[in-house]
Amino acid sequence: MVRRSICFCVAVFLLLGNAVFGQQKPSVNLAWKLKEGDRLVVELQDSEKTTLAALGQELKTELAMKATLTVEKVAKGGPIVLAQKIESVKSAGGGPATLFLENIFREIEGSTIKVHLDENYQFQKLDQAEEVIKRAAEKAQPPPQTAGLIDAIVSGTLLKPCERLFGVKLPAKPVAKGDKWSQKLSAPLGLLGKLAVVHHYTYQGANEGVHRIEVAPAITFSNEDNKGGGIGGLTIKKADLKAENAKGNIYFDVENGRMTSSEMAMRIKGTLTVSAMNQDFPLDIDVEMQNKLTVTLAKTP
Repeated sequence: MVRRSICFCVAVFLLLGNAVFGQQKPSVNLAWKLKEGDRLVVELQDSEKTTLAALGQELKTELAMKATLTVEKVAKGGPIVLAQKIESVKSAGGGPATLFLENIFREIEGSTIKVHLDENYQFQKLDQAEEVIKRAAEKAQPPPQTAGLIDAIVSGTLLKPCERLFGVKLPAKPVAKGDKWSQKLSAPLGLLGKLAVVHHYTYQGANEGVHRIEVAPAITFSNEDNKGGGIGGLTIKKADLKAENAKGNIYFDVENGRMTSSEMAMRIKGTLTVSAMNQDFPLDIDVEMQNKLTVTLAKTP
């Protein structure tokens, strides 16, 4: 009887164990798997609509960009080096600002720089960007008071492909549907002060082999680190801005270890306090933004 009871208890334990563990959610490891010689074709489509209430103006701008990132080095536990070539970069929207950007973008097109990442695919630095900045500045010939603007535009444009691609934080361990993690970022905005972002990620499962990660950024602006100064006699003394309806999705190919696409939309509203001729002017601003990215693996020539 004792042996029967023991066997019965063991059988019940095994059945319960199968039932419990059988109900666990399947997990997946979301991780980059780049190899030397891989060529990633990155295409960006950005659109932005800015409304300036006080001036009664609505400005629409679009940016289309294509870059090829060739993996030159993948060292185990060490740096990852990519050669990034800007195939094309175009802006649309009309007006003097668009013409100004087009002159700069012409110097960026066709340029190749080096992108350095650490072993976790986090950005470290750019090499050879100074040459591109110098060419763009010579072509645009900006007034002395806007010289720093060229540096910011060129550096920001060169950073866009790798920033969108590798700026995403993947989970450090396998995840199941519904699992969450987060990422804190901050960046100086010069005249606008400082930007702080917390990306809240949620793994939403797979569809036909492509895994979806939902991202909901929490964005705040502050006057901390405001550098003052101005452009063309204008100074932004204060930026009281808030982000609304910020949400997006990231799509990841687990088998090949790379992102396939992403999308993000947000709206930024608030007031800029602009100073000109010793007078302050509040300027209500409303910006609607949509960003899309696609990534394909090109065949090695």
